[in-house]
Amino acid sequence: MRPPYNDTTHYHVAHNIYAMKKQYGAPILVRTKAAATSNSQTGDTSLTITTLRVRRAVVLQGVVTRDAKQSISLITAQKQMVQGGGFDVGKRTFIIDRRDVPRDFVLRKDDWIVFDSRHYDLDTVTEYPYGTAWVAIGKELVGRAEGMQLLFLSATDGLSLADAGTHA
Repeated sequence: MRPPYNDTTHYHVAHNIYAMKKQYGAPILVRTKAAATSNSQTGDTSLTITTLRVRRAVVLQGVVTRDAKQSISLITAQKQMVQGGGFDVGKRTFIIDRRDVPRDFVLRKDDWIVFDSRHYDLDTVTEYPYGTAWVAIGKELVGRAEGMQLLFLSATDGLSLADAGTHA
């Protein structure tokens, strides 16, 4: 059974997301931690990461905001010295159309996005109305670079020149 909403509104939302993909679209990678296993004897951990390529997602301009972290000494009134620190955080907004991902895919806050070989941890993930898209705001982790290349192998990539001429 379909949810009760207006088909015209759904059409306009999907049309506007398509127009934004044409104007502000760029390829991104959505990476998810699939499974983590650890060896109890050696202590080594192995992490399985799945990568989903979105050919065209809306990538809006980044915003640099200043965050300030302050210690507990600000709260207590008897302290003479207040300690804290400020740093700049780059945030970028991504809109991912549901038609560009597999049907069973769900974007979670634990996932991260790779855009222009930069790593963005998801700060907020909001589902767009009518189940048409996700609006994700990511914080850039400066200094962590990830590649955008995906390996696409075919059956002929494993053949050598000598294999091509022999028939058994």
